[in-house]
Amino acid sequence: MGLNDKISEHFELTVENSTSRILADLSEQKQKQTWTDFIFSDQIDFKEIKVKDNRLEILRIPTVLNPFKAHGRITFDLSDSENNTVTVKCKILPQDGIFPYVLVFYFGFFTLWTIACFLIAWGDLKVLLLVITGWTVFGLVIYLGLLYIKSGLRNYSRRIVKELMTEKKASR
Repeated sequence: MGLNDKISEHFELTVENSTSRILADLSEQKQKQTWTDFIFSDQIDFKEIKVKDNRLEILRIPTVLNPFKAHGRITFDLSDSENNTVTVKCKILPQDGIFPYVLVFYFGFFTLWTIACFLIAWGDLKVLLLVITGWTVFGLVIYLGLLYIKSGLRNYSRRIVKELMTEKKASR
């Protein structure tokens, strides 16, 4: 079990809708979406949802207009059940699997930085405090960034479930 398996999230739910209805709603939403919808960051980008068999796959990447968008991959596996219901299995992979590389880069950079600091000023208490502060602050930034990304992807997946997979009420 790798690090990506440990940081990914899974949830499963049953929806009162059929797979064909969900895919038809997705197609309809893609048709209704205009080119100006990318300006608003809280909109669901239906055009980024890729359909492969009964799997919906979304790759979210930060953009110039929305640099704090949560980066990662969301997959929805749809399987039909009895009574016209669909079992949806969702997997959320933060940072699209590059988090182990981020950690290797972080540890490599700060190890070299620590060695350089100690070689330049060995025995100075200020250098030791600087090194400890550097490791702590940037480690905390990476951890809180991961929590922010997971939260953003979780909220986005819930919005997609609410928008696509719930039964629409007829308006009068």
